[in-house]
Amino acid sequence: PRAIYAVQERTEKYLLAKESLSAERNKLIDAIANLARTLHQHSMAHNCLYPKHFFIQQLDDKIRVCLIDLEKSKWSPFGNRRRIKDLETLYRRSKGWTHTDRLRFLNTYHGLEHLDKKAKHLCRQILERNKKKSG
Repeated sequence: PRAIYAVQERTEKYLLAKESLSAERNKLIDAIANLARTLHQHSMAHNCLYPKHFFIQQLDDKIRVCLIDLEKSKWSPFGNRRRIKDLETLYRRSKGWTHTDRLRFLNTYHGLEHLDKKAKHLCRQILERNKKKSG
């Protein structure tokens, strides 16, 4: 069976619907993290990296994720500022994500099994920015 989830259906709702299906939930988190990593590896920043901007397509046991609303995206060849902004925005707006989901996202984003010193530093920067935004 083929299912396409409309753009209006937020990623959180999809994740919440898949709560009991942890393997599918993990596939989705991994797909989102890999897409974010690819975007940033190409020196691009989305600048509005909300869960609703991920278009989810499920084909049998595979999940495909695409980004939409790219009109605010920018080429950002120098520095981390925009990357941190993207990741913090996704962190703040991903209300249906558990602590485990967020850790899985960061591990997959960095291509690591466990966070290393560099990844932990980025995590601290995201949390600091989030604290200021939520403040």
